[in-house]
This record gives sequence, C-alpha cells and structure tokens, in this order.
Amino acid sequence: MKIFNFGSLNIDHTYYLSDFPKQGETMPCKSYEKSYGGKGLNQSIALKRAGAEVVHIGKVGYDGDVILNILREEDINTDFIEISKEASTGHAIIFVDEKGENTIVTYSGANLEVETSQIDKAFERSENGDFVLIQNEINNISYIAKKAKELGLKLIFNPAPFKDLDGFLFELVDILILNEVEGKEFTGEDNPNKIVSNISEKYPDAKIVLTLGEDGSIYKSKDEKLYFSAFLVNAIDTTAAGDTFIGYFLLNVMNGKKIYDCFRRASLASAVSVARKGALKSIPTCEELEGIQLRYR
Repeated sequence: MKIFNFGSLNIDHTYYLSDFPKQGETMPCKSYEKSYGGKGLNQSIALKRAGAEVVHIGKVGYDGDVILNILREEDINTDFIEISKEASTGHAIIFVDEKGENTIVTYSGANLEVETSQIDKAFERSENGDFVLIQNEINNISYIAKKAKELGLKLIFNPAPFKDLDGFLFELVDILILNEVEGKEFTGEDNPNKIVSNISEKYPDAKIVLTLGEDGSIYKSKDEKLYFSAFLVNAIDTTAAGDTFIGYFLLNVMNGKKIYDCFRRASLASAVSVARKGALKSIPTCEELEGIQLRYR
C-alpha cells in the first residue's frame, strides 16, 4: 500500500525574532536559517519517517536539485517530480517568535506548474488500496481529486492555505484534515465544535480531523465524535508540527490502527517536532518516538 503525495516543494528562509514586527517596524532577527520545506515536502518526509511507502509528485525549478536529493536520501519515490524550464523553485519566508509561533509567506514558483499528464503518469502506478494526499500549495488539485476517486483510491485533503477553493469538490474527500484557522475560514465559526459540526453537516461521508495546537484535536465521522488532548511540551518552533501530525496520523490509518492510537501517535510525533528548531530536521523518525513518555495537558 502506497501513498501518493501531490505536494509543494519549497526552499525555506527562516528568521528567528524576539517578537513579530508591527506594520512599518524594522526589526533585526536573532538568527537566520536556510532549509527546505513546503507542506508537500514536509508531509512526505513525515510519512516516510513514520514508515509509509511514499511517492511524491510535484515540480521544482532549476535550483531544486537539493530537494530531489533530500527526498531520495529518505527513500521517497521521485519518479514523477519534474523540473520547470521557466520558474524557480517555490520558497517560503518564515518568521518564528520566542514562543515558537510562526508566520509564513510563500512564493509558489514551480509548484503551480504541475501538469495533468504528469498526474496521469503517476496514477498509472497506483493500485487498489492506495492513498492520495493533496494540500493547496500546487495547481490542478481538483483534477487530482477526481482522478483519485475514479480509480477508487482514498483521498485525503489538507486545505492549506484555505484560498481559491470555491470550485473544489469537497464531497470527494475521505479524510479532511485542517487546523483551527482553516476551519474558521471554511465555516465562519470560531468554536471548534461548531466548526466540525458545520463541516460534517455539509459532507457527512467525510472523516474530519481538526487540529487545535496545544488544545489538542477533534475527530468527527458519521458515527462518532472524539476529543484528544495534546501532550505537554516546551515549544520552540511549530513550523512543521501540523505536517508531522498528518504524516503519522495517516500512516497509522493506513495500517488499520484504532482511531485513538492514530491520534496518540500523531500527537506524540507533533509534540516532539515543536521542541526542535526547523522544519524537516524537526520531524522525528518512528524509532525516535519509542520510549518517549510525555504528559497530556
């Protein structure tokens, strides 16, 4: 069983600050770091480190060789990643404050050049039981969703960032994973319980995962609604926490684990990631999680 991740590939520029600058304010950073990320790359790495067989589909620019090498070193299939002849690799500007919270600005670049022919070639490798993961940092996600359902594959959607989604067919989604900010944009609701109820009413066949940071997470399906507490940890950098959660959650779902165990493992991996700096290097391997004991908040 494989997971096909159609996702973004970015070069990250991270600036560590004492606080976020106000409008018109110039502020020196405490430190700077160049790394590699994008929700697509982060989630592929998290899936692989959790133990999944991952096929990544995306696009980089002339400057994307390092990203391809990173994926290959993790033993992630890169057969369907293409190199743009015109655009540069997408990149992100990340600001991280002393509390570990972040603000991110992205430039899409080659991420918006994923072609339907590239998508079709990837799906030729799919088999019954495979999963398909998409976010909203590449183009042609509606085409990917329709193709996945035509082939009878499980479709997981992380609608981040939540924009330009008016024509997307959410009724095709098997598992919808989003955070509180995206949930509010989706429904107009502030209360997490109202967010999941609103989405569930519109799309009753979808399983909904709403992540709430240090406040835990909520799961809603047609048959049940569950709340999961987060682990207590000293947060340093939350940049890849959500992506780490998604990777570990989906691997455990693919393995047929009970929903409580899926959330516990995903929450533990996410807690470990926020206690580390950076994106990719903060994502733990499954071996690193063994023996770690943390208290719930």
